Amino acid sequence: MVFVNIVLADDSRTARKMILQRLRQAGCFCTVREASDGEQAYALIKAQKPDVVLSDWHMPNMTGPELLRLVRSSHLATPFFFVTTSATARMDEEAALAGAQGVIDAAHVVKALESLHSHACWDEATSSTKHLS
Repeated sequence: MVFVNIVLADDSRTARKMILQRLRQAGCFCTVREASDGEQAYALIKAQKPDVVLSDWHMPNMTGPELLRLVRSSHLATPFFFVTTSATARMDEEAALAGAQGVIDAAHVVKALESLHSHACWDEATSSTKHLS
């Protein structure tokens, strides 16, 4: 896996730690900046210009979809994925309409990021939305 700067937004500290642990176990060369809600995540995204955003769907202060809409309205093309343990077809549709690259099953976040790097460049990844599991 290549070096990746990530903003990870989830109101559950446990969920964030699980994702971090999966990234470390896989030998991911990455910097992960954590946010516990959408407002904190947006501040990090603006300041850090990450390579990718991994966001929970349901968060206080600003939901994941609200965060994504704000990121896109700010003309930031940062690849944006929702990470969840309970993806639905409705989530996939809403994510696509809002400009997300996809919805990732939390158990497969490392595999999804590796797939993104090995099968497409970041520019190509931002042009289509798909469910990655």
